[in-house]
Amino acid sequence: MRKTKQIATIALALFLSAPASAIEFTPDPPRPTDRPATSPEVGAETPEEPEEEPAPRAGGQIEWAVSLSEALKQAKKENKPVMAYFFVTWQPWCKTFEEKTLGDSAVVALSRRFVCVRVDGKQFEETAKKYGVRGYPTVIFLNAAGEKVHRVTGFIPARPFELEMRPVAQGRNLEKEYEELAQSNPTDFRSLVLLGIGHVKHEKWDEAIRAYERALAAGPGMEAKETHEVVYSLCQLYDYKKTPEKSERLLLELLEADSSDKVKVHDMLGQTYLTLKRPDKAIEHFEAERELVEDENQKKFIDQMIEQIRKTEKK
Repeated sequence: MRKTKQIATIALALFLSAPASAIEFTPDPPRPTDRPATSPEVGAETPEEPEEEPAPRAGGQIEWAVSLSEALKQAKKENKPVMAYFFVTWQPWCKTFEEKTLGDSAVVALSRRFVCVRVDGKQFEETAKKYGVRGYPTVIFLNAAGEKVHRVTGFIPARPFELEMRPVAQGRNLEKEYEELAQSNPTDFRSLVLLGIGHVKHEKWDEAIRAYERALAAGPGMEAKETHEVVYSLCQLYDYKKTPEKSERLLLELLEADSSDKVKVHDMLGQTYLTLKRPDKAIEHFEAERELVEDENQKKFIDQMIEQIRKTEKK
């Protein structure tokens, strides 16, 4: 079932593997993020930045530098990129990220091509602000010169995170590629989708919506799988921006496409109609979804959800 209020970039493996004239971003799965970090109020007294101390080590076998300043020195000396992991101790997704992702053997192996460092975002607030960290966990990638080249915000599983690491390990500057694409004002479907992905990675939600909307206008049509992925991501953004009526229109159009994933579309429509406070329509689509799924546990879950909606309506 779709987790609401989680913004995700789209999995476009069908055409992201093709040669790109400008930029390539790896697919970005749904992942929760913490609330944005806030700046001190105007006139408020800003606490002094504490002296850097070795951060506690995460689980797994990644070798962590004792501080960001030491990591930058080592990176320059060894001509390696830096992988700076920003965390806070009270955020459960940070713990999950450390255990499930940073502890993965493939991620650990690839980390040897980086100088890695953990940075406590609470202890080093000014450092987090300097690198534009607004939620946790966040990973900021820097080149050997200390320039920011890529970022990953929120929990991400091991395999997708490994894909995020590889282009940086190969020496690419994805931040620069994104900026060049944004300035080029693209008009073709693929470049607009890549631009939308870049905007989402930088949490520029309105810009991402505009890029995806332009991609749909320029795209191959609702029967194309790539278009479906754009619709799914765009509807999540509409949900986040509290414009579910736009999701309804797109999803109903997608439902008519012969090649669409009817189970997923019915589920998303059910969620959308709950947001629109139309429980009768929500139940209609959840029931349609139930008829299409084969897994008994999933059927049972849908039944429980429908029952809960009906109980809520009776109150």
